[in-house]
Amino acid sequence: VVTGLPAVGKSTFGRTLARDTLRGAAFVDIDTCTERLVRRGLVLAGHDPDDRDSEFYKSAFRADVYDALWDVVADQVSESVVVVGPFTRELQNARWVEELEAMLRARSGVEGVEVVVYYVSCSEELRQQRMLKRNNPRDASKLAAWQQHTQYYTTTPGTNAETSSTTLPPPLPQCRYTLIDNNNTNNVEQRK
Repeated sequence: VVTGLPAVGKSTFGRTLARDTLRGAAFVDIDTCTERLVRRGLVLAGHDPDDRDSEFYKSAFRADVYDALWDVVADQVSESVVVVGPFTRELQNARWVEELEAMLRARSGVEGVEVVVYYVSCSEELRQQRMLKRNNPRDASKLAAWQQHTQYYTTTPGTNAETSSTTLPPPLPQCRYTLIDNNNTNNVEQRK
């Protein structure tokens, strides 16, 4: 499971992990699985199709988006699967890895499911540069109110204020994870 804040390089790292490290593992990105349906649903509900941060999105779509993602993953767990998504709320659960393994075993009927969480991180400045470069309409509101966007994450319960530097933006996961420092092309792993 590849996690992290927007524009830290989750999808790029996840694709490389699936293709090169795990030699052809399935690659499942939350945006690819659900984006078209979420955009359509937001439009039909009279909301901005690029919204992923409002209370409306979180209450009307978030749980179903994640459930749909895990349904797709459960169909693939007999093989190696790399799953990419932010999982911001889930990372604050110290038992998330164990709960996710149990849920995937129950949904798939496959014993021996093992979940490894990779938390991808980079500086706030680099995240902002990447958002500008990728020019995704979903990033427009984040870029327009950058300070508010970054404060959302620094005030999330479980934030480790001592490590909220430009290298490791909070919130750091409370569950078991491997840190991927994506500030340069030589990804550095640190197990937590």
